[in-house]
Amino acid sequence: MRGQSTASLSGTAKRFFLIISIILFLVCQGGPLHASEKTVVGVIFSADIPYYRAIHQAFSRVIKERGYAGKIQLIIQRPNPDTLAWSNAIRKVLAYDASIIITYGSGAAFQATYETTSVPIVYAGVYAPDKIDLKKKNVYGVGFRVPVSSLLRYLRQMKEIKRLGIVFSEIEPDSVQQMKDVVNSCRRFSLPYVQLSVKRCREVKERLKLYNYDSLFLTNSALVGKYYPDCKGISDTNTVPAVTTMKGYEDLVIVTLTPDTEIEGALLADILIDLLRGKKPENKIVTNNKLVFNMKKAKKLGISFPIELITGADRVIK
Repeated sequence: MRGQSTASLSGTAKRFFLIISIILFLVCQGGPLHASEKTVVGVIFSADIPYYRAIHQAFSRVIKERGYAGKIQLIIQRPNPDTLAWSNAIRKVLAYDASIIITYGSGAAFQATYETTSVPIVYAGVYAPDKIDLKKKNVYGVGFRVPVSSLLRYLRQMKEIKRLGIVFSEIEPDSVQQMKDVVNSCRRFSLPYVQLSVKRCREVKERLKLYNYDSLFLTNSALVGKYYPDCKGISDTNTVPAVTTMKGYEDLVIVTLTPDTEIEGALLADILIDLLRGKKPENKIVTNNKLVFNMKKAKKLGISFPIELITGADRVIK
């Protein structure tokens, strides 16, 4: 009996140690437990516009190249450019326990600061962030500067400006700031101007129909960028030249002077990686710009480009 008891005990011990070995093997290999260790990152587009898509594409490529694509889970939201929609999108990613929130555009960035003071917020695609109130303890990001006075100089060299329409969004702080910078440049150049303020999607068309202008400046704005392409049927938008600092509208306007989205995306990736490593990131400002002239559009409007302008362009659409 004693031998049988010993044999039985030995068999039980072997099964016990086998089970323990299997558990330890699975833990060491990661297995299903590894997926739960991914960091959830919420991504909020202030609107689904070409400019933000270009930054996100560059960001995603760098994250993959540096080996972090498998370490994060992106929860992407593309709400309409509206404060309530931004708020709902941010609350949604927070409900998914997002550890970090990335926002494209100042609208979603500011709304995120109202929703959380503890979760890190990383913005991108924001004009002159040092001039707007984005200095919060949990806020980091990549901003850009573009000399708006240069855009006005290019426009003046191509045609006489009798009245410049400045289209901007009241609900996006950086759009308001860019409008102010354009106004200051207009005053220095003694250019007449009119401010076309919008807060809702339908107001973009309404303002363009309501006011008189012979040139347009489209400020950096999710709202403007989302709905201006729908205004091509308005007679004035078909007959007046427009300029902008947003990438992705080169076929609709005659001049774009935009930040380098490849650099913006790479710097955004740097900030996210710093946060994942537990390092406090530094805010970045992109000053590398891309200049594009649309000769094809200008020709339809009866405008010719001085040769000295064309030679300084990064790209010319013919």
